[in-house]
Amino acid sequence: MKYEYEFVEILSDHAEGATVSVGFLSKVQGFNCVFCPMPKDESNTCEIPPHEFCRFSHSIPSFRLTGTEGRGITKGWYELDPAALPASVSQNLSGEEAAQDRDRQSPPSGSAS
Repeated sequence: MKYEYEFVEILSDHAEGATVSVGFLSKVQGFNCVFCPMPKDESNTCEIPPHEFCRFSHSIPSFRLTGTEGRGITKGWYELDPAALPASVSQNLSGEEAAQDRDRQSPPSGSAS
């Protein structure tokens, strides 16, 4: 059985009986567990009414990136906990993608680790 997942960032505070505003996240190509917010326009955000809160099946631990973690990383992106992601999302990268991933995450020459 194939499952579909949407990864979102909660954009509004929760109040009893109120809708919750969410913004969709997109997986960043070349990284196992890095996701970026999609531009916050009408098609990339939505309101979830209280009777649909069951759509929130999991809370995935994440770390908001500062942009200083390595090459190719932008401030405001998220690194999601790979142990909490479905196998179809956190599957191992091919050898070439893994090498590109390591290159992006290594500090630039001359900087301290």
